Amino acid sequence: MINRSPNAKSPNDESLSEDEGSFGDFVRAKRLSAAISLKEFAKRIEVSPAYWSCVETNKEKPPVNELIERTAAVLGDDPDDYFIRARRLPPDMADPKALETVIRYYRRQHKKRNV
Repeated sequence: MINRSPNAKSPNDESLSEDEGSFGDFVRAKRLSAAISLKEFAKRIEVSPAYWSCVETNKEKPPVNELIERTAAVLGDDPDDYFIRARRLPPDMADPKALETVIRYYRRQHKKRNV
């Protein structure tokens, strides 16, 4: 069971709760929409309810990639939506070659919009 994220917020971190599009707010809304209790959800993704409560209330930064993937799977959603909310590339895109492709594609698309 994973009880703690390596990304625990430090007291000097900017408050994530001010961002209405935060990972925690997004996941909580999805979980409630699926009518899954916090305790049951935490059990399904193999974390403590206390830790997951901290994630959902933005007292913790988004969790490690594996937990983001488990979260999406339990809720039956595309993991990319969760990585976007976590402001992180999915693991398969973090590969240096894939990252280069993503950056170049983004730059080409951005140039087209500004021309």
